Amino acid sequence: MKRLFYWLTLVVFHGQLGIAVYASELPEPGVIEEWRKLLAESARLYEDGRFPEAENILAEAVRRAQHFTPLDPRLPTTIYALGFLYQVQ
Repeated sequence: MKRLFYWLTLVVFHGQLGIAVYASELPEPGVIEEWRKLLAESARLYEDGRFPEAENILAEAVRRAQHFTPLDPRLPTTIYALGFLYQVQ
């Protein structure tokens, strides 16, 4: 269980996963910050054992990440986190 929290912490606090995108394709900073807040909140809920709430927050993060550019790693990252949460439940 600690593995998801550690992994989400890396994603939230260390930004993108190293995939380069053109500056014109970057989403607005407010959108990125909201996505980061959702992931951070889901990690807190996960640590508290509040899995259904964490699932809802991650589902919202997936919806937000769908608006990023096709090569942006945030959508697959968020889907992975949601799948991991399903696995540990």
